[in-house]
Amino acid sequence: MRTGFVFVTLFLLFQLPSSNVYAADYTNSLLFKVTIWQDGVETEFEFENPSHYEWENGSTVIKGEKAKEKVKELYNRLEISNKVEKEHLLVSLQHEFPNLDGFVVRWIDPNNNLYTWHWNRKENQKSE
Repeated sequence: MRTGFVFVTLFLLFQLPSSNVYAADYTNSLLFKVTIWQDGVETEFEFENPSHYEWENGSTVIKGEKAKEKVKELYNRLEISNKVEKEHLLVSLQHEFPNLDGFVVRWIDPNNNLYTWHWNRKENQKSE
């Protein structure tokens, strides 16, 4: 009986979705790059396949594993796909960047299709 319980428990653990669900998607992508402007500072998150990770904030540049964590976290938060809407990206980014002035998101999927989303506070104020 106890062996059956252990087996079922282990089976269920391996079936539950993990926080790495999107990680496989972005690592299959050819490019994921987000540029954000807030309070006069530019922040950039970048992944280029196979293993280039870079994060920039103003004059600070981080590459490698530390940048990988930042890129992975943002990719997961934005839920990038060919169906995502600009408004979803805006709301997601405003959680971390409440004074967001603008953004550009570029993503090249595994099939080499380029998707670009952009938003600029000044342009949107003119149209309102």
